[in-house]
Amino acid sequence: DFIWFGTWNSGISLYSKAEQTFVKTYTRRDLLKSDKINCILIDGPYIWIGTANGGVQRYIKSVDTWIQYTTEDGLPSLNVTAMAAHGDYIWFGTREDGLAYFDKIETLWTDFRKAEGLPCDNTKSLAAADGTLWIATTMGLSQFDLASGQWQTYTKGQGLTTNYVTCVLAEADVV
Repeated sequence: DFIWFGTWNSGISLYSKAEQTFVKTYTRRDLLKSDKINCILIDGPYIWIGTANGGVQRYIKSVDTWIQYTTEDGLPSLNVTAMAAHGDYIWFGTREDGLAYFDKIETLWTDFRKAEGLPCDNTKSLAAADGTLWIATTMGLSQFDLASGQWQTYTKGQGLTTNYVTCVLAEADVV
């Protein structure tokens, strides 16, 4: 078992719980497209890496393979700030270009921006639980019902202390 650590300008460090030491480093000199790591998501056999300027990379542990996703593939931005997994979908928040999900089965991208219901296109954090995706942005918190596609946005007017929401964590029925 390993713990993955993302760094700013120095790539990724891999810590072995069994050996209780750092055992591997991944940088641009290896296979990373960027050393500026914003987020890491473990999704079954995949490790997803969101970067500040290189898009997303997916590491497939079983075959020791890296797959790169950029704007050319359908990712709305190379600056990925947040990720969340829900079923066959991986959701990606970006700094200035909204939100997108990747369908792992169909290998298709779908994106959402302010025009589709987000309070703004600057996503800070994502959390998925119980059929709902929670999106923290600099202009409020959005709740997206994954079954119906309906949006609900919360701001200071609905009880938040500020519209600038930096992180969200969803656990079962609790947000």
